[in-house]
Amino acid sequence: MSVTQIDLDDEALAEVMRIAAVHTKKEAVNLAMRDYVERFRRIEALARSREQ
Repeated sequence: MSVTQIDLDDEALAEVMRIAAVHTKKEAVNLAMRDYVERFRRIEALARSREQ
């Protein structure tokens, strides 16, 4: 795991924390990144399946 200092959109962060019921910024950011990757992989898989 790496340590990175970033500026975050406070409103978006608060919304993620509320929706996901997480209690820390770290949890919210990690969850959002994992969710993004999962969604992107699904989109890629769908695109590949349509090519066949």
